[in-house]
Amino acid sequence: MGAVDPYYAFKWVDGSDLECAGYLSVLDQRLLPHKLHYLDLTEYCQVADAIRDMVVRGAPAIGAVAAYGYVLGLRQGESADQVYRTLCASRPTAVNLQWALDRLRALHEPDWKRLLAHVHGMVAHEREVNKRIAENGAKEILAYWNKRSGKGSSRTLHVLHHCNTGTLATAGGGTALGVIRSLHALHKNLVVHVNETRPRLQGARLTCWELSQWGIPHELSVDAVAPLLMAQGRVDIVTVGADRIAADGSTANKVGTYMCAVSAQYHNVPFFVCAPCNTIDLKTPTGAEILIEQRSATEVLNPLEGPPETWFAPQQTSVYNPAFDITPPELITGGIVTEVGIIRLRTSDDPAPSIAEQLQRLELGHAHHTAI
Repeated sequence: MGAVDPYYAFKWVDGSDLECAGYLSVLDQRLLPHKLHYLDLTEYCQVADAIRDMVVRGAPAIGAVAAYGYVLGLRQGESADQVYRTLCASRPTAVNLQWALDRLRALHEPDWKRLLAHVHGMVAHEREVNKRIAENGAKEILAYWNKRSGKGSSRTLHVLHHCNTGTLATAGGGTALGVIRSLHALHKNLVVHVNETRPRLQGARLTCWELSQWGIPHELSVDAVAPLLMAQGRVDIVTVGADRIAADGSTANKVGTYMCAVSAQYHNVPFFVCAPCNTIDLKTPTGAEILIEQRSATEVLNPLEGPPETWFAPQQTSVYNPAFDITPPELITGGIVTEVGIIRLRTSDDPAPSIAEQLQRLELGHAHHTAI
């Protein structure tokens, strides 16, 4: 995890003269894996469009990019409320976006330069958070694997991963993919089974590309193969990220996650959610209250954005295209990996403390350890 990637999802570029006060550079992830192309954004509406159109995606990255968008809006002289509403509406499910904007608005800071310095600090903190998630998750999974296979076992560890949760999706080295990267550093005999992640193929286009950059062995399958892989004994662990986690542990993540969790429980495969604490929304009691973003039918009917003869179905076909699904807490059998530790979910056999109680305890323990 100490290596510096030759690419980034986003970064602020300071201006070189009086005419350029700085801008936000974002990687256009729609063009991957074929082209590395960065867009320079100078207005908050451009940032909102980039988030909505999935130029940038991944809950942690969206939150950070929206924070820089808020700075750009104030620099333009727009009202803070207008900028806040526009950016919040760009993608409603990811809680990190609203969390970052709420923090900035609560500062009541009119000076955009001071606000920019604050955002830089937030992003630096998020990078450290990613590092700790990776360390905590790799340690937890390796302990499980050593117990199951024997310490020092050279057996290959097979990890199933859904969507993309690496550097492209975060402010740092990634959440669930960051865990896999750290795990690979500790246990070289590791293979990642990548779900292609329909309809936008984040697994195929982005996760396979990142794993290739990192030199981690991987195999791509269509999403519907995941249960078969588990039935064949070819999956030992499942890792996913999260866009919002309710107070009961219900987790909103890329559509297809719920299917993987159901199959993992049936086949007794530990299922881990890896996410920063700011993805946990204690104000939302259960998954039923999480707003699920509905996206364009075109993503399913015409993902190549080509002429009618290239459409995947007749143009008049009705489409249901939710961006996310909800995984209930009882299916998150491995736990939620955060920067402060592992949160265990309640089951009928093991009524663990609430997430709020565990978070408080873990944060206190982390603060004490940091102080020492």
